[in-house]
Amino acid sequence: MGILSEGGLISKEIGILMRTAAIFALLLCSTSAFAVPNFEGVIIGKKSTHCKTDTAPVTIAPDGSAMFVVFNYMQIKVRSGTEHMRCDLTLKLAEPLGAPETIQMVVSGQTLLNGGASASATVGMLGHNQALNLDAINAKNGAFSSRVTANLPKGAQQLDVIFEASIQSGASGSSSLISIDELNIGDMSRYRD
Repeated sequence: MGILSEGGLISKEIGILMRTAAIFALLLCSTSAFAVPNFEGVIIGKKSTHCKTDTAPVTIAPDGSAMFVVFNYMQIKVRSGTEHMRCDLTLKLAEPLGAPETIQMVVSGQTLLNGGASASATVGMLGHNQALNLDAINAKNGAFSSRVTANLPKGAQQLDVIFEASIQSGASGSSSLISIDELNIGDMSRYRD
């Protein structure tokens, strides 16, 4: 028995095949419209002053949908004067993006500011700098967490990220510090211990 269509009767097998092809085409189109970038690696730039390949371990989710970077030495301490630090990262994508994509990242760290010291930190991406929100979420230890976004264009194969921070001592000469500890992209919670 066949399936009634506008042009006449078609076989059941052809009807199933046509519906399967239509569903596949719909899934293919929707997947490219909402493509999630697949990360495949990180390259640390030569201008970096406080991160190196061996001091910034990277964990990438098996499906490439999330990434976690730990910065073991992204910290500056000052007693007098001003100190600066920088870390350049290139986040490599497994393949060019099929559609524009917004990537959300969470940067966390710590500030301990004494005697009127001040600190600032930015993340530079795609020609724009975004200030990190250093307002402590934990007043006891100065921990902060700041969300930043990057809008990648169709065809992007990587995202260059520049972390910069500086700290200036206060009048008292007390020791103060800023550290950038982690970069989280996507949901790594199911992959971490």
